[in-house]
Amino acid sequence: MTYKEKLEDPLWIAKRHWIIKLDNFHCRHCNSPAFTEIFRAKYIVRGTEKILLPEYSYLNFEEFLKLNVHHKHYRQGSEPWEYEDDALITLCPECHKKEHETKKIPVYSSRGGLLDYCEICERCGVSVTSPNIAM
Repeated sequence: MTYKEKLEDPLWIAKRHWIIKLDNFHCRHCNSPAFTEIFRAKYIVRGTEKILLPEYSYLNFEEFLKLNVHHKHYRQGSEPWEYEDDALITLCPECHKKEHETKKIPVYSSRGGLLDYCEICERCGVSVTSPNIAM
């Protein structure tokens, strides 16, 4: 199974949704939300008084789908969904691309030793690992 196929696995989809929820549906770098601000004029009527309810935010499904969950490191032999929550971070597409353009992501052995670095991920359009590292 390719890495791209693994990102379509129900286990990854569930983990991705969990991380995005933990990060409050926002990019952790630029704070862009997956919300659309919608004002709804709802009133509560008490006697002759009308009380305006506050503005609400609603999840924008298209923006939610654009959010990426970035691996801060990779571990040889681990599936994308087998990482601790603190090894993953929610990023918008622009910040995710910038993260890979400016940082090398470490790839560790199953015992924790540094094997190599990957410089960009398939989600950004290039292979996740260097050719000599099998995930």
